[in-house]
Amino acid sequence: MNKIILGIDPGTYIMGYGLIESYSDKIQYIKCGYWSFQKKHNIYIRVQNIYINVKNIIKEYNPCSIAIESPFYGKNVKVTSTLNMVLGAVIAASVYSKSEIFQYSPTAIKQSITGNGKSNKLHVKYILQNIINVNILSKLDSTDALATAVCHHIKMCNNFI
Repeated sequence: MNKIILGIDPGTYIMGYGLIESYSDKIQYIKCGYWSFQKKHNIYIRVQNIYINVKNIIKEYNPCSIAIESPFYGKNVKVTSTLNMVLGAVIAASVYSKSEIFQYSPTAIKQSITGNGKSNKLHVKYILQNIINVNILSKLDSTDALATAVCHHIKMCNNFI
């Protein structure tokens, strides 16, 4: 049975998304891209736009799974609070679908794609393009989201072996 997986790389100004179709141990690329949010808007307007965009892509593609990259938290409390609002909007938009929701750390995603949890974004993009056999021309945020979807596919395949 074919399953669509939506990967999301949350961000306050740019948020990546990636969609794949997963069947057995194979992956078919659907699309990836990003949404950008104007810095002049306050965080509440951006969170509203994030919610609407995520809800719309879920409605359009009806994924069975939504894989979210867990935000990296530093020591800045304001940044952490803002990222939590973004993550909340993504989860709120996702929870009303019939999709299962999963979160993966950046290290786990890199590890599943490259075999090294400390790989840089360009290395992840290079390996990912070889896995899905597509040249990705979009921003690295969309590549990160696509890697999140592929990571979920890999984790699910490993659970069934």
